[in-house]
Amino acid sequence: MIRRCLALLVAGAVFAAGAAFATKFSQSADDAAETLALHAEAVAVEDRAYPAIMPVLDMADQLSLSEFQRQQLRALANRVQGESNALRREIAQLEKRLDRGFAEQTIDPLRIDGLTARIGQLEGRLRAAELLARLDAKAILLPEQLALFAKLGHAGSVAEVEPAERPIEEF
Repeated sequence: MIRRCLALLVAGAVFAAGAAFATKFSQSADDAAETLALHAEAVAVEDRAYPAIMPVLDMADQLSLSEFQRQQLRALANRVQGESNALRREIAQLEKRLDRGFAEQTIDPLRIDGLTARIGQLEGRLRAAELLARLDAKAILLPEQLALFAKLGHAGSVAEVEPAERPIEEF
């Protein structure tokens, strides 16, 4: 009886996931293109107004960064890298637990919900850490350095690269 209930629960979850997948990917090509264009525009503004750490360090000479600013940015990059790596490791461990549950056929809807909710929470914290690092990097720069960065853009500017080709992380 318990096996039959679990089988029905799993079958229901699979059916619901299939329906959600079909709904998600039935979006029209125009809607998808518009969403992609809006995302690319937002990313370009984010990159210019709130520069990532590494592009700023790459342009340190052009921006006339002081040695103190360079040290602050390197320390910030190291801190953010440490936080990000810890979050990525935890996400990877949770993903392995999901994979193992499917491989061993011991997975159930509650476990899927719990693990994926935790993964989503960690991914949100990872994104927040990256965005907060941009705020911290901006605070290190002088207004004229920020203006010059926005004007010049990053060498091989991220804003000039298609969103699908952008590196995942740039700190």
